[in-house]
Amino acid sequence: MQVGNFTLQVIGIAVAVGMALGLTLILGFEDKKEVVEEPATIIVPGVGAPEVGSPVAGELVALTAVNDKVFASEALGKGVGIVPSNGKFYAPVSGELVTAFPTGHAYGIKSDDGVELLIHIGIDTVQLQGKGFTAAVKQGDRVEVGDLLCTVDLDAIKSAGYDPTTIMVVTNTASFAQVLGAEGHHVGHGETAIVIEG
Repeated sequence: MQVGNFTLQVIGIAVAVGMALGLTLILGFEDKKEVVEEPATIIVPGVGAPEVGSPVAGELVALTAVNDKVFASEALGKGVGIVPSNGKFYAPVSGELVTAFPTGHAYGIKSDDGVELLIHIGIDTVQLQGKGFTAAVKQGDRVEVGDLLCTVDLDAIKSAGYDPTTIMVVTNTASFAQVLGAEGHHVGHGETAIVIEG
């Protein structure tokens, strides 16, 4: 008895389907999901990122350029230097004043959104033991953006041989994707000095 072409085709298809099914059962089947790449989020400094204002009017300079090796190395955090143009220093964020040195030269603020800031007025000015500094706040106080922290006699600092450059660093820099100093221009107090991303 002769087998027709049609029957051979049906047998061939059945064998092919059986082999495919057998191989799938033996080797396994992986359902590949389609990967859809989402467009990268581009963060433009100052747009949708938290900002920290300058505590004093002055010229913003790169932290790495300040005349203090520890701060310039960014070992204490990233931030910015400010060459002050007047002696009025204000809270750049709202939060708790966790540190206020009795000498009046340095302040630590933990902001309501978790940014930990250190504001250090002048370089090595701790040596002045408070001379030329008049604090308006004390440790443990709650401060709001724009509250006066202290008044400083910049002429007294300079005449004593100290650099009045103020340093502001984010001491918990590692908690954020980026901390960017907005150096290179003059700012009024409260104007953007640092942009924090993530």
